[in-house]
Amino acid sequence: MSKYLLNGEHISFRQMKSEDLDLINEWHNNANYKYSAMMHPYPVTIQQEEDWMNSVVSSTSNKNIYFSVIDNETSRLLGFTGLTNINYVNRNANPLIVIGEHETHGKGIGTEILQLLIDFSFGNLNLNKLTCFITSDNTASRRVFEKNGFILEGTLKAQHYHNSCYHDVLLMSLFNFNQNHPLIQD
Repeated sequence: MSKYLLNGEHISFRQMKSEDLDLINEWHNNANYKYSAMMHPYPVTIQQEEDWMNSVVSSTSNKNIYFSVIDNETSRLLGFTGLTNINYVNRNANPLIVIGEHETHGKGIGTEILQLLIDFSFGNLNLNKLTCFITSDNTASRRVFEKNGFILEGTLKAQHYHNSCYHDVLLMSLFNFNQNHPLIQD
């Protein structure tokens, strides 16, 4: 039996732990990650990070689920992921992926993370739809989501403000086609 919650070929998901705080705080304060993940532009203190993690760990609402992403070979923390804004009535959520270790970018880690999230969302949570928001110039993230079957539903014009400019945001979605879905016509 694995010590992790979800297991892939190269990565696994585990619960967030206090020893993750320093790295997550570093990523939350990295300007490039702030832009690509559309985070707020303000500095995040270690105390704010600890408060956020405590709220994540102690929450009983199940509206947001977060995991630390671990390299199977080295057990090193690579990033964090999860589902936010989970709506159990409408059965939808927003996937979140932050790969903090830059040297792992472009090596299929994002694709594997998203595959595990999709399996968890549709298999374990019985969700019907996943919707993500990606800045229009974030081609790497767009490729990962398209590779996993997400389709472009629309563009939110001038939606995200960063570095004195407004940026368009792509709205991309994936439906659980194993469900009886109105988009499937016989």
